Amino acid sequence: NFTVCINDRNILKAMAAYSGFKEEDYDEVFIILDKMDKIGAEGVAAELQEMGYTKENVETYLQLFDEVAPNVEGIRYLKEKLGDDLSDQTADGMEMIISSVEAAKECEFNIKFDPTLVRGQSYYTGTIFEVTMDDWLKKWWARRAVPIFQGHIRQMLVDKDLLGPEDYLAKNLGLSLTDYYWISPVDSGLRWKDVNLFENSFHNDINIENDEPDAPDGIPHYTPNSSLQGTLEKCWTIRNGKRGMIKGNRDALSQECFNEIIATKLHELQGFSNHTTYRLLEIHGKPYQYGCFSELFTSTKAELISSYDIVTSKKKKTDTNTYEHFISVCNEHGLSENELRPFLEYQIMTDFILSGRDRHLSNIAVLRDADTLKFI
Repeated sequence: NFTVCINDRNILKAMAAYSGFKEEDYDEVFIILDKMDKIGAEGVAAELQEMGYTKENVETYLQLFDEVAPNVEGIRYLKEKLGDDLSDQTADGMEMIISSVEAAKECEFNIKFDPTLVRGQSYYTGTIFEVTMDDWLKKWWARRAVPIFQGHIRQMLVDKDLLGPEDYLAKNLGLSLTDYYWISPVDSGLRWKDVNLFENSFHNDINIENDEPDAPDGIPHYTPNSSLQGTLEKCWTIRNGKRGMIKGNRDALSQECFNEIIATKLHELQGFSNHTTYRLLEIHGKPYQYGCFSELFTSTKAELISSYDIVTSKKKKTDTNTYEHFISVCNEHGLSENELRPFLEYQIMTDFILSGRDRHLSNIAVLRDADTLKFI
């Protein structure tokens, strides 16, 4: 298998302009960005700041790459996010290229929108592409690791002398509270029952509430936070014997956690029971005063599968949009369309009422039976 990565110089310029870089600095910024696959986002950030660019501009810039899906959805996201900085002609043209290739290809390969692709663009003025052989395990591992921009992950990695999120993930055996995949070092003798964080206690490396001391003897020094997704500050924790997630806020003016509380109340008033309940939680030692807490809804028998993994598991027909393709694939895996479609429509309506805009393929997911692999 191989992948065709595609990008456009005008998209690079638009992302840089949106982030506050001057036009005369674009080439220098892009040269450093071109090292992304070798030194990672943290290395790119360090080099950009060493060149004198502000931390605010650098973080805004790199967060864009973290939020963009590697397909037409990513292009549409940038078109909305970047506004006047990205022309409709560039965005629509890129989407047309990807859609046309998908429709016309006669062998199995992937085409991916890659906004970090820079090679050769010092003399190209438009579209560029690159063909790479797939390394699915490496990509899966990178995508599984906690984003560098989540909360104070970057500083925590520095304090613990870790090379980056993937190193942090490896030291925690890739463990998660959303599924059961993990790695076992050669000759370690470790078994699932020894490291299973659904049943064993775990260490809070990034507890939002406070900084805990090192784990006492008998408790494995592993944490599910190394695989926790999203950019909002958050952590897995155990409160009163219940596993769950604490979500913080970005700053004192941020309202993300309050939206979760309002959504919970809205669902209750509608008599809609199939939702995650969030409770308000007072936070100490942070720029914000409140966060929220929700109990774990996965288990040793039910794992979480993202919509991105679902829609990319099967080739989409050219006359079918992503929404219908998602419903179709879910139906094939045991989730009834008659049950799923009303649920999605209710979710869309709720987002509209609450002005929820952070809805993408990485934060919609379904539960899957770990034994039968059927969606539930």
